[in-house]
Amino acid sequence: MEEEKKEEIETLGNTAPIETITEETVPTETVTEPAAPVVPETAPEVEPSVVETPVVEVAPVVETATEVAVETAQEVAPTETTSAPVAEVAATEATPEVKPEEKPKKSKAGLIVIILLLLVLAGFAVWYFVLGGNGSKKEEPKNEPEQQNTKPEVKEDTIVNLTENDIKDYDTIFRYFIRIKDTKDVLETKDFSNQQILFSTHAINETTLAGKDFSAEDLKKAIQKLYGDVSYTDEDIKCTICGQTWYKYDETTKSYKYTPEVYGHGGEGGLRFEYYFDNGTRNETKGTMEINLKVVYGDYQGDISGPNLNLYLNAKDAREKKNGVNEEAKEDPNTGNINGYDKPEDYKAVYDEHKDEIPVTTFYFEKDSSGYYGLKKVETK
Repeated sequence: MEEEKKEEIETLGNTAPIETITEETVPTETVTEPAAPVVPETAPEVEPSVVETPVVEVAPVVETATEVAVETAQEVAPTETTSAPVAEVAATEATPEVKPEEKPKKSKAGLIVIILLLLVLAGFAVWYFVLGGNGSKKEEPKNEPEQQNTKPEVKEDTIVNLTENDIKDYDTIFRYFIRIKDTKDVLETKDFSNQQILFSTHAINETTLAGKDFSAEDLKKAIQKLYGDVSYTDEDIKCTICGQTWYKYDETTKSYKYTPEVYGHGGEGGLRFEYYFDNGTRNETKGTMEINLKVVYGDYQGDISGPNLNLYLNAKDAREKKNGVNEEAKEDPNTGNINGYDKPEDYKAVYDEHKDEIPVTTFYFEKDSSGYYGLKKVETK
């Protein structure tokens, strides 16, 4: 009997070593506690071995070890087979507990993101609308209303109405250009040749240049006063009829010398006339000036002059001697003289009676860099 008991004890020792099982089961006690209800499903394979161990009654010490070994073996076996389900159950049970904890975290994170976006937008708005988008503070449009109110005032032209007294210094200019314009409707000084600029300037300034020696500087001042800013070249001034030199230019001394020996013929012919100031304006804002005249014409005057047989309302009729406004003058049988229409009052009478029929001749001036109003155009319409 003792030998049989020994064999049984050895058999049990081989199947479940007490020392090894004890060391491994210590940490698994906490894991297998929740899985206790699952043991009956996998335990039937171990139960027969537990039934065959009644022999442990002879040796209480061994019986205790055997019971420990059997119980330990029973606990270890299901642990290995049921560990995965247990983990799944634990994960399943843990899921509802974690979700409620994560929701508030997500909500807080979303709120933080929204706050940050609002701060970024606010910073951009300050940068763009206050600093102007370039790092410098925008100018406050405080003066805009005042500028808007002043704009119409700036655009309004300052007009000065001229009187006859204002234009008296232009008399020689009017007379020269009315004569050379003759039947032309428009005469623009920008089309003048260099000789036309020089000759007209000397002729108009009859008291300071005509028939005298003068410096190039004197001529320059007279040209600028007459034409404003205009380009020209100093050279000999020639007669407009015969082409001979009237004023010799000396490059060394920068002066003009008068040569009277060229006068071997009469002066240039033209229509007789008298002009009357109609109206005039000076636009001080734009620097322009317009002077309107009305001209009454007489007969053509050449080398040999005679009385006006009639007076006319325009240059074309005077040239063609037609449409005279008066009865044509005739020779007095008693004296043999012709009492023509040569007196100033003869012209004035025609102007007063027919001024609404007389075309307007306009002189256009523009202010230059030196403040002179230079002549730019003469037009009859």
